[in-house]
Amino acid sequence: MKSIFQLLLITAPLAALVLFFSQMRTEEVKNEQRHQHAVQKLEDARFDQSFDDAWGGRPSQKVLEERSKSNEALKREIAAAKAKRDDLDQLFDEDNADMRAAIKEEDERLAKLKNKEPQK
Repeated sequence: MKSIFQLLLITAPLAALVLFFSQMRTEEVKNEQRHQHAVQKLEDARFDQSFDDAWGGRPSQKVLEERSKSNEALKREIAAAKAKRDDLDQLFDEDNADMRAAIKEEDERLAKLKNKEPQK
């Protein structure tokens, strides 16, 4: 019974680590998809502008302003995705350090308990 309890004490932090890393990876993938989608929209808009300019002649001032606003919005979206990625990286680093410290403390605690146990 005691070995089962010790096994649970050891596996619980490992299960928490697995869940933590899988959740962080999911969030990271979602953010990367948002970033790639924004970059693709910006490239598509630039291509459409070039195509329209080549076939339609010189665009009007109104069209140029609309394009500028659209490009700026896409650039802000890209910058926001990059900032979110940086935040996630920082959070990951902090949480990783906390998890390592918790694992080290638990290992030390288990080692002390093992040393206090009378040998049979």
